Amino acid sequence: MSKQGVGERARALARHEGALILQGLAPTESPEQAIHSARKAIRRLRALLALLEGSALDLDRADLDLQRLGDSLSDMRDAHVVTEAAERVHKDHPALDLGPVVERLRARSEHVMRNEMERDPNFSRRHKQLADAALWLDAQPWQAVKMSDIKSALARSERRARKAKKRAVDDDPEAVHRWRRRVRRLRMQLEVLPELGLETASMVDGLRGTGKTKALHKLSDALGWQQDLRMLRNLVRPMPVWDGKAAVLALINTELSNS
Repeated sequence: MSKQGVGERARALARHEGALILQGLAPTESPEQAIHSARKAIRRLRALLALLEGSALDLDRADLDLQRLGDSLSDMRDAHVVTEAAERVHKDHPALDLGPVVERLRARSEHVMRNEMERDPNFSRRHKQLADAALWLDAQPWQAVKMSDIKSALARSERRARKAKKRAVDDDPEAVHRWRRRVRRLRMQLEVLPELGLETASMVDGLRGTGKTKALHKLSDALGWQQDLRMLRNLVRPMPVWDGKAAVLALINTELSNS
């Protein structure tokens, strides 16, 4: 594949993810799912840009816009995710008195969503952030991207994931969360390589190709569940006392220990 081919494929992927982000920010009767889709597309686009960080492209400005856009959606998404976590635990342990938790978290999620929609009707401000990033990206010399730029960036991403893993050995929540982000980004980068015309040839934990990506996906999901349980525990602790509260907290701690 020519150098121009790599860059043009990367540009096409960037535009595609941008369109998916815009779609997730459109008015809908199911904003929680739309926001989730938008945030996933933002992460995929930022993972792609990270693969190009050693190239001739100037991506810092667009990446910062995208980071801010994703962060601005995090409160709404997190409120919904922790509610889903409570519902999952309740489903798995129906004998436990989790009803008060689920009710409070559902009300909290609706409140967070309502406030954000009032502050930014139809996500107009967020549309502008996305448009600014898209304009900046379109102005870049994509034809200058080289295969070697992508391969070098992938190697850096692998090293960062390994370092994050070592720093997470003490079970520090921030370190574990950082490890999860690095693992998720690496997995997304591996998934996009075939679309860029590159084979997954480098090593991660002794795995290659599809097996490597699946292993990273499984690890990312496990770390994500730990994070969801910690958020749930942090929100349950200050809740008013009810008869089953101690049992709920004990179960969450057990789930964290076993995850």
